[in-house]
Amino acid sequence: MDQNNVVGIQIKDILKSTRLGLFPLPTDVSIEECWTCFCCTKKLEVFAVLIGVKVHSQIRVGVCGYCGYMGYIDRPAKAWLTSFYSIDWDKEFMRSATQMKSDVVLQKGGVKGSRQRAFELHRQVPVDKKKPYFEIGSGYGQVMKNFEIAGFEKLYGIENSKHRTELVKKVFGFEIHHGDFGSREVTEKINKNAPYGLIFSHHVLEHVYDPNEVVRAMAGMQDEGDYAIFAVPNVAGEHMNYVTLYWPHLHGFTKESLEILFNRHGYEVVVDGSPDILNIIFVLKKTKNPKAIFKKRDDYVAEAKKRIRVAMSAGVLSKGLSELLWDQKITERDNSSVQKISGGFFGGIIIWHAKQIISWIKSRIFKRLSVQYSLLVSPVFEKISKYDAFEIQFKKNITFLIK
Repeated sequence: MDQNNVVGIQIKDILKSTRLGLFPLPTDVSIEECWTCFCCTKKLEVFAVLIGVKVHSQIRVGVCGYCGYMGYIDRPAKAWLTSFYSIDWDKEFMRSATQMKSDVVLQKGGVKGSRQRAFELHRQVPVDKKKPYFEIGSGYGQVMKNFEIAGFEKLYGIENSKHRTELVKKVFGFEIHHGDFGSREVTEKINKNAPYGLIFSHHVLEHVYDPNEVVRAMAGMQDEGDYAIFAVPNVAGEHMNYVTLYWPHLHGFTKESLEILFNRHGYEVVVDGSPDILNIIFVLKKTKNPKAIFKKRDDYVAEAKKRIRVAMSAGVLSKGLSELLWDQKITERDNSSVQKISGGFFGGIIIWHAKQIISWIKSRIFKRLSVQYSLLVSPVFEKISKYDAFEIQFKKNITFLIK
């Protein structure tokens, strides 16, 4: 069999993990098309298509050939997205008050160690601690508590998750607004304490409906000379299986695309504190004439199409059922492995169902443990869509990973 003829994969099943749940595409969600890059406004090009064969659903994933931004072309409408993050987000892995207090000591190293790295960067710029501090997506309040300990006198935040907002108010006593950042009602409340000397956001911008509107609203809350610290996953290092299968990350930023977005609204990168290829962490300063420091490339589209094939192991899949595995903490970009399902078709299905039971039990006991993710797949040799893109087919409905 010529692996070059593999045009996609069909995902038969996904094992439940201890860190992420499964999220079939809701039949009642209103889907919108967005072909425009949120960073540079150029048109996106499709490099992957998710297809629910039985229910005839389709989600296209695009890349910007100008700045490298990646994102879902088909995405949920704003009302649905706002409601989802307010009510359903993170319910299965909700933290307790005891965990929140222990998490105030920001961990060192690892992906979530980026919180500590982002926090520490405020020491590299002359932030006025007497001016109000504001956090976009305050989460469980750990970072805000660290800024309070560091001497910031007036701290405010916004969080779209209702249960997180209530917990932070109860445990730490901060003034947290619940709602969608940028909405008129919330903006009026927030602006009462503006201008803010420092605005902080950790792994939030990739989730929002419109990153451009978020940065625009933020710019209206600060004076020239004020600072912002933003941390997001780096799509250049984020595993392509997450880029395509983790719907909450509606947006994937490169350093180049993120800088373009902030430049448009009067912000200049003054510190690139990114610790590795997995994370982008910028300190930005509001200024009249922002300059760009990152050089754009001309191979973003070709690279995206190559990376998705590597991530989905298109070059090594053989006919029949295989288990595709990858790790959240990768040592090599888009590294995956394939294990052939033995025992024939029916024997393989029995083995897989046994794995399902074991995985479900582990998911109940070992919450938030980073482990390998596992898909039951077979190669696809004929496309359903019209695009020059890698197809990720589902026998029934498209199913995402979700927190």
